[in-house]
Order: sequence, then structure tokens, then C-alpha cells
Amino acid sequence: MAKAELGGVEVKKKRYLVMTVAAVLIMAAVAASAYVLQKKRETPEDRALRKSSEAASEETDSEASGNKTGEKISEKEGVGDNVLMSGAVKIELLSADVYTGDEITTEDKYPVEYFRSETLPEPESEEEITDWDALYEEAPGYKEFQESAGDAYTPEECEEITAQYQDVIDKHTQTVVKTNKLYFIKCRLTNTGDAVVKNVFPYDIVERIPGESEVSFVEGMVYFDKSVHTEGDDRASWYYLYRLEGHETMECTIGLVVPQEPEDGVKYYYGQVITGYFTYNPADLPDFVDLDALPKPEADDKP
Repeated sequence: MAKAELGGVEVKKKRYLVMTVAAVLIMAAVAASAYVLQKKRETPEDRALRKSSEAASEETDSEASGNKTGEKISEKEGVGDNVLMSGAVKIELLSADVYTGDEITTEDKYPVEYFRSETLPEPESEEEITDWDALYEEAPGYKEFQESAGDAYTPEECEEITAQYQDVIDKHTQTVVKTNKLYFIKCRLTNTGDAVVKNVFPYDIVERIPGESEVSFVEGMVYFDKSVHTEGDDRASWYYLYRLEGHETMECTIGLVVPQEPEDGVKYYYGQVITGYFTYNPADLPDFVDLDALPKPEADDKP
């Protein structure tokens, strides 16, 4: 009887030992799994840093690639043609009828009701240009104000500070009058996909001034002769919206106006503006079209 009880105790000890070892192994596996998960888990700050680092690396690789193949960049498919892609829609710019300055006021070939404003554009534009370097040198306090946090001053304080420096602001600000150029562009849009597409035309014209690394852009869309959004708020908000069935083609005329820069050799490109903290040359990209390189319309072309 004593042996039987002793044997039972030994069996229990062995079973307890096995269970203990199993529990330890499970805890170790859980801990290892938790450690791996913890390593993979990123805080928002870590994620932002990682993405920033990856983006910088990709940009560096891209720049290096571009530098190696700079002489061949104009050979990229689509560069230099009169076609741009907007999603699945192929936009062909077929011709450009151009009016400059006072010619705009006497233009009567294109119906005024197809301008979103239902009025002809002005022949000139005024733009105020401030020499910020000279202004900040003369008024460092105003520079400090301009570079302060958005909530550093109340609206009343902002008005007071601006009034305090108004004379020096005016001293370094000049009004420049620019002659407007109006392009009426005949287009062919083709939906290359099966699905219905609703989209708007690009609004902006990209300007590139010789010798400057950065580009600028101006909202220049003013005319569309196939709009179906022509009344009230619908006209104001959706006038440049188009709709294409799968594989449908539509021909239309759009109008773009741009204030001409005084420098010689300025290029104006139409396409979807690229935003971000980097520079680019629209001439090297396939989805930008040089407006002044478009052919003139044929004599018998109708708007």
C-alpha cells in the first residue's frame, strides 16, 4: 500500500514537472511573439521618420538615375507630344488659337456664353510684387512677425502691426501690369478604359522662366464649350466637369488665359500641376504640353 502511494506521488511529480515545463515553453513563445510584434509596431513618429527616410532615399535614387540618363530624357515616351493623360482619359491638344492683350477685347469667334464668367477676360492683369529681402532688412521686426506662429497674435494685433509697417511695405512693393494671353485650344478626349469617367480639366498653367530652377503656376481655365453644368451654383462649382462613357471620345474647345511674364523665353505648359518640395522641368515630363508649340487651327476650323 505504501509503495502504491509512493508510486502515485512519483507519477504526480512527473506530471507536474511536465506541465511546468510546458507552461514555461508557452510563456517563452508568447514573450518572443510579443517582442517581435513590439519590434514591428511603429509609433506615428517612427512611421513618419521611416517614410521620410524612404522618400529621401527614393528621391536620391531618382535624381541619380536622372543624372545618368539626362541626355536621353527627351526620348521618354510621350515627352514633347501634344498629349497628356488624366487618369484613364487621353487628352489630345490639337491646335491653339491665340489672342494677346487688346485682341482679347475684340474677339468674337468664340461665344461668350461658353466662358464660365460669361464675360471676356481682361487684356491685362495687375500683380503686386514685394521685395521681401529688402523689406526684412529694413524692418526686422516685421520679419519676426511674419515668421511667427499662426496663433502668436490676435487679429487685432495683426492689424495693428501691419499698419505700423505699412509705409515700409509699400516702399518695397510695386504693382506690375502684365499683358494677358488667351489660348483657345481644340481638344479630343478619349476614355481609354471601360468604366465611366467623371473628371475636370486641369485648371492651371505651369510657367518656367529660363535660369530659374523653380516653376510657378497660375489658374488659367476660363472657357469650355461642352459643359452641362451651366446654371447657378452648379456653374460656379462644376463648369469644367466632363463625363465620358467607356471608350467614348469627345471633341471640345477649352480656353486658358495667362499673364505673360516680362522675361524672354518663358515657357507655358498645360497639364496637371505637381506639388511638393522639389523642382522639375515640365519639358521633361510626358503629361505637360508646351502651349506655344501647338499648331495653329486650320482656316476652316470652327470653334
